[in-house]
Amino acid sequence: MWNEAADDGRQCIITDKSFVKGYFRAALALQALGNYEGALDAVKRGLGVDSTSADLKRMSRELDEQIRLKKVESLVAQAEGQVRANDLAGAYKTIDAGLRLDPNSKALNKLMDDVRPKYERAEKHRLASLDPKERIKEEGDTCFKNANFEGAIKAYTKCLDSMSDKVCFFLFDFNNFFAPKIRLAVCGSVQHIRSFYFLTICSLCPFCYTVQRAGPEVLQQQSRVSQAAE
Repeated sequence: MWNEAADDGRQCIITDKSFVKGYFRAALALQALGNYEGALDAVKRGLGVDSTSADLKRMSRELDEQIRLKKVESLVAQAEGQVRANDLAGAYKTIDAGLRLDPNSKALNKLMDDVRPKYERAEKHRLASLDPKERIKEEGDTCFKNANFEGAIKAYTKCLDSMSDKVCFFLFDFNNFFAPKIRLAVCGSVQHIRSFYFLTICSLCPFCYTVQRAGPEVLQQQSRVSQAAE
């Protein structure tokens, strides 16, 4: 029934793209079939024809809510699977993402009450076992996640400055591929780097930049922070 109704709605739209009821009929049928994303697409196309349609606006709100709840259900199932697999970090992140969508979800709050203390104990143990440089990088990661980009840059730069056993790298700025700009940095203090590619070169090259062999991961994160801060 609803499949036929969806086909009828699509045929109406094909026949007359300005026929608003065709979009509504197609959306209504797709909504009944559980295809909320497809229904919302039809609604948006209909609103592009008539932005004042009360029926389409109402359905748009309904579909947004249904999509949100569907996503929450999916995250609950994902978190439960991660808990069974003893992936506490993954479960914590999944639950946290779900609670942003639905803070009042009983299922997610119950999962969080169970996972949080276990995750915090595991995280405390993990941080205690980190190398000092890795701890500094963790500080930068935390600042970055909290949108504290200046703090993140300082932490990543401090991490780079503390590194030894260095190797030379050539930095190509591919924002201008055919005329690459070469950025020269000293002691890990990197400014205005966006997308780049590392190529090991001779240590005698005047356009070299030295970082620890494990440094590119830190430098790449620092680059992303620099871009976000701008």
